Amino acid sequence: MDDEKGAAGEGISLRFAVLLALGLLAMVLLLNLLGSPEVPVMPEYLQRLEKEDLLEAVSISPGGWHVLLRRPCRVDNGGGEMITRQIVVKGQGEPRAEVVSAWRQRGVRVDYAAEPEPRSGWAGGLLVSGLLGLGLWHLWQQMQRHRREGSPRQHLEALEQDFKEGRISQEEFQQRADLIMAEM
Repeated sequence: MDDEKGAAGEGISLRFAVLLALGLLAMVLLLNLLGSPEVPVMPEYLQRLEKEDLLEAVSISPGGWHVLLRRPCRVDNGGGEMITRQIVVKGQGEPRAEVVSAWRQRGVRVDYAAEPEPRSGWAGGLLVSGLLGLGLWHLWQQMQRHRREGSPRQHLEALEQDFKEGRISQEEFQQRADLIMAEM
């Protein structure tokens, strides 16, 4: 009977661990998909890319300049290098007319976006909150179970008492102790 309880508890813990691992993997993948493909760069870095004739299109919005490059390039964003075709120069107002004219003469498409792009960061927060809620629910369930059935430490003490009084053999003690230790 106790072996069945131990095996059931172990199965629940294993299922929860697998579910949590899959949830965390899904969260990482989802956040990568939701994350902006644009790499933020400094205005000086944009000038370097412009000199190398790598600009294909520039979209000017109130939040900054969103730039599409002609080919994937290794871009330094200040915290490391990334390979991307899309960069953003944040905090820039409208460029001077001669800069826009020079871009257009080089064949760079220039357009103006009236409103900033919508943010979709709430989905990542919702996923993290859901996983946190699931973890708290599991913790609550474990607390309730230990309140009803006793904690693994109490089970181990009772098992040791049974062994000392000779009600169980050394092998049975070791098997049941291993199950209880796995639960801890």
